Amino acid sequence: MLSSIQQYINSLIDELDRNVVIEDVIFYEKAKLEYALSTTSHMASISILPDLTYDFFAEEIASEEVYLMKTKYFSSTEELFSQLTKDILSFSEL
Repeated sequence: MLSSIQQYINSLIDELDRNVVIEDVIFYEKAKLEYALSTTSHMASISILPDLTYDFFAEEIASEEVYLMKTKYFSSTEELFSQLTKDILSFSEL
């Protein structure tokens, strides 16, 4: 399941065609998926567990001011994909 989420995130960022860069992806086999993203002025971290627990953190690089920090649990991948789309789109507009 985490590999399909990874494919979704990669496709989403590719399709955005904005300044979002995937700095790093860490895939802990079946235990956890983590992303480090950046724009010219902000960075974000995404963590996803197999039980669909989702963490999103974004901050401005220079000031370290936190833009968004949340932890959510989803009951379906469709809900997770919807939230990922919203958060990554929002992040890309910073």
